[in-house]
Amino acid sequence: MGRRKGSNTNKLCWNCKVIVNNNELLNKNYRTLKDIGTDLGMSYSQIFELAPKGRRSKTIPKSKYTPQYIISKLPQPNIGAIKEEIVEIPE
Repeated sequence: MGRRKGSNTNKLCWNCKVIVNNNELLNKNYRTLKDIGTDLGMSYSQIFELAPKGRRSKTIPKSKYTPQYIISKLPQPNIGAIKEEIVEIPE
């Protein structure tokens, strides 16, 4: 099904970490993959390949200073969870 183009997403859905040589340069939550791409100066397609269901392109050369991008989906609260309600008992 997917989301319509231009839809408003207000909840944080993605976490992006950038690690170089065991130094964490970025650890930030984002609403969309496009927002991650904008912040990192990459296209949506490049970010999508790094995402959990992406191809994780193996063409990136591995070296001591190659950044490691870790993009993960944030856990969402259970929509069907029972909510606690405060019930006032009449006196």
